[in-house]
This record gives sequence, structure tokens and C-alpha cells, in this order.
Amino acid sequence: MSRRFLIFLAIFTVFIFSKDLHAVERDILFVGSEDSTRGSFSERQVFNIYSLDPETVDLKIAVKDAIYPVRSNNSKMLAYVKISGKEGRIKNVEILGPSKRQVRAITKFDAPTEILDIGWSPDDKRLAISVQNQLFVSTPDGDRKIIYNGTKQILSVDWLDDSKTVVFWEPPYGTKTINADTGEMSILFRPGYGFPGILKGRDEVVFLRKRGFDYELVLMELESKVERSLDDKVKLSGFKNTLLVSGDGSRVFYRDTSDNLCLYDVYKGYVTRYREFDGDLVGISSKGEDVIGAFPYGVGERALYGTFNLKRNETSLFKGAWIPGEKPALTAGATKLVDW
Repeated sequence: MSRRFLIFLAIFTVFIFSKDLHAVERDILFVGSEDSTRGSFSERQVFNIYSLDPETVDLKIAVKDAIYPVRSNNSKMLAYVKISGKEGRIKNVEILGPSKRQVRAITKFDAPTEILDIGWSPDDKRLAISVQNQLFVSTPDGDRKIIYNGTKQILSVDWLDDSKTVVFWEPPYGTKTINADTGEMSILFRPGYGFPGILKGRDEVVFLRKRGFDYELVLMELESKVERSLDDKVKLSGFKNTLLVSGDGSRVFYRDTSDNLCLYDVYKGYVTRYREFDGDLVGISSKGEDVIGAFPYGVGERALYGTFNLKRNETSLFKGAWIPGEKPALTAGATKLVDW
């Protein structure tokens, strides 16, 4: 085999793998359904994970029959929940990457199951998986174990910076932590609404607590458990999408009761309100520089999706690519539906 041919083969392989990795590393990933006319979430619909290039607005199916896309922290792998069986009642976790040629089944359930959330550890060596009232951890190769058996559904999971401690929300008992190696467990806090936002690299969390008829945004130091109120006029908009934290833990996004988009800057320590943002908060980019929103468009209840750049106070709409009521429709009403 000639050296020139080997060089060509290497370049071709890199090109193919780069195309395979594009959706995993760069694009906005979202769950959509071609059966939905209003973007509602129903297990009787057919769901796919779509990838959307924010620059070219190129839209394509990344994974068929799947929900809950969660990229690894190094962006080389994508974990998701694969749907199968009658009416999509059988769910299993799979991992795609680092190329489309590599798809690994992490769970192998053959009966109806309800996988509620998945989350990568900061070092990308393990996944936390909530399956109804059970909490699993697994390596990307599928070596998994149960670390917690509860009595209520575990709705959300995340990790602390040590890549050993899993944070999970088990209402009505509160938010708890468990060491994935030793099983040592503690209650982080009992009050609050929904799952907290983990501020990576700072040993702090933010969460919502009911205060009269409104909710307040609270910052808590993990070691001392000292709490500080950041904003007492927070608007609820579902569970996880009420609070969105950037991947580096530096920015927290939410809506206030006046429908402003609010940004709490962790390093600067203050809240900025963006009155120019007139859409519904859907997701954020990994560094928290752009916000994905659903913006009013045309007549009736239609919405057009796009990004809002914080520095420029400018909205860029995805015209013709991402409109509820047309194919595909963004699915709403559940967690972990957008990853960017």
C-alpha cells in the first residue's frame, strides 16, 4: 500500500469522523416530533433528536426515536434515551460517539420503563441515570450499578465537581447528595421548587423557594449551608427550565414576574434584566453567551425559535427551520430537551 494512499485514507477518515462529530460538538440539539402540531409532549408520538446549525440553519435528524440529549463535558459523546416498544414505553440509555459508528447501549431494559434524567460526571467517566425510583451510575462502557433505591420518583440528577457526588431531587423529600463510591448520603435541603442549579467550580448551588405568592432565587454554599437571597420575584415556567445554568457555572438564567429575561452573573454578583427579550426561555449556549427562545411570530399561537445574543441585545430567528405546527415541532413539557 503506497504512502500517498495511506495519507489520503487518513485525511478521508478524519473528514468523515469530523462530519460525524459535528452534531455532537457544535449544533443545537433538541427533541422534536413530526406528529406534533403544537409541540406537546406525549409518549404516543414519534420523537427524534434533531441537530440545528445556528449559522447555516441546516436541520437534520441526529438520532431517531430518542429524547433527552445530554452532551459529555468534552463534547465528544452524546448520551440520550432511546425509545422503543409499543407506544414508546420501553426506554434505554445509549451513547453516541466519538463517531456515529460507535453506539453503545448502557441499559438493556426489555419491559416498560421510565428513565427520568441522565447526567455526565465532570470528568466524563460516569453517567448518573434515574430510572423511576432508582438511581444508577454507569461507565460509558455500560458497567453500571444501583447506588440508591428510593420510594418516590427521582426527577433530576447532576454531579458535583469531585465527579464522585451525585445530586438528585426526590420530591417531596427534597434534594439529596450521595457518594457514588461509598453510598454515603445526606440531605442538601428540603425546601425549594424543582432541581437546583449546580455552580461548577464554586461549591455553590442556586434554587427556588416559595415566598408568599412568589418564588425567590436563593444561593447556598454547600459546605456551610449559608443561604443568600438573590431575587424575590422569580416566575415559574416548568421544572428545569425555570433555572438554566451555563456549562461553566458562571451564569444563571431565569424569568422574573415582569417577564424579563434575568441573568445572575456569579462572578460579578449581580442580576441584569433584559427587557428586549420577548420570548419564552428554552435553552442557553454552553458559555451562556446566547439564549434560545421561542418568540411570537405571525398570528395565533405560533412561535418562531431563535437565539438572543446578550452582548448585542439582538435576536436571530431560525426562519423555516424550527416552527411548532410544522415539521419538526419542538417538544415542550419535559426536561432535558435542548442541549447546546
